[in-house]
Amino acid sequence: VVLTFPTLNRWGVCSALSSPDPPGIDEWQSEGRTRNGAMFWSRCLCVASEMANTRLVNHVRERMGLVYGINLVWAPFEVFDCGLMQLEYSPDPETLAVAQSEVRGVLKSIVEGGFTEEEFASAVGPLVAGVRDSIETNSFWQEILCHLQTSLTPKTAHCLHDVPSGYLALSLADVNFVARRAWALWEEASVECVGVTNTKYQLQQCPAA
Repeated sequence: VVLTFPTLNRWGVCSALSSPDPPGIDEWQSEGRTRNGAMFWSRCLCVASEMANTRLVNHVRERMGLVYGINLVWAPFEVFDCGLMQLEYSPDPETLAVAQSEVRGVLKSIVEGGFTEEEFASAVGPLVAGVRDSIETNSFWQEILCHLQTSLTPKTAHCLHDVPSGYLALSLADVNFVARRAWALWEEASVECVGVTNTKYQLQQCPAA
């Protein structure tokens, strides 16, 4: 099963959102949570995606035993006017309907209730450690060179040295706010494709219920 829906791109933009600013944006900005510019949105969504993946795995696979595997990936397009969230999971045909319901329930819980302090603490530590390790790899610098062609990319040295501190500066309130905005369209604008190998079932393509 593959479920996709539009979300923010790397720069915090999603043209599919009916309003660029969700309710409460003025109060949120007044509390000083617009720091780090465009990369702030990207970092928040990276953390949110990690937490969402963990919640999906823990609930749908480990606790419910409904899928063989499940994985959520954020495609943070840079030159398109939105990003893309893609969720893939592999249930048995007999448990397909239940798995779909549980997956949607998890996504709904994120949009309506956000993440917990425990989830946030568990996600940020490993993510920051991974960022620190990646700075010393060739792929990190190759990615920086590719991004130099984009006018939105910062061109100052601090954007290289302060990447870990940028993640550490985030709060749970930051991430929850961005996640609610980023996944606001998961239900109304999502597309779900279901493919099975059993001949008694047919390939389906339909909007998520």
